[in-house]
Amino acid sequence: MNRAALETLIKQGLSLRTIAKTVGTSPTNARYWIHKHGLQLKQRPFGSGYVHPQKPHRCGHCGETNPAKFYGNKRRLCGACHNAYNTKQGQERRLRAVRELGGKCQACGFDKYSCSLDLHHRDSKAKAPNFRSMRGWSWEGILVELQKCILLCKNCHAAHHAGLLEI
Repeated sequence: MNRAALETLIKQGLSLRTIAKTVGTSPTNARYWIHKHGLQLKQRPFGSGYVHPQKPHRCGHCGETNPAKFYGNKRRLCGACHNAYNTKQGQERRLRAVRELGGKCQACGFDKYSCSLDLHHRDSKAKAPNFRSMRGWSWEGILVELQKCILLCKNCHAAHHAGLLEI
């Protein structure tokens, strides 16, 4: 690959991908020849801690601007708002799952507090190994798992596992 052509493209401030497209090769090959010729891109590679001067940290939800309160390379949502969003989404999915299973204990009919209802697998061997971390699952995947479950209140669930209640 021609050093002069690469120098010209780098001086224009083009990204590695744009240079690769212009030259008609892959970004990996373009990077190889840039380093081989001892050249250096104006931009730093992704993930190197480079902070773009026109893109400051600013949470779109609460307005936080302190960079220490943001995760990794995120700039538009602070850690507190990110956590609040994930918590809310998890609660909504749980309520939706409870509604899907009837919204009441299958043994005693308790339905006063949805937080007191547990999902119980009819067959523990059929339970998905990563059931506890279904946060990233699609709703269709959750529905498949819910077909293996019944809804029990905390008291009936504990009694069943103690062998005092047969379902």
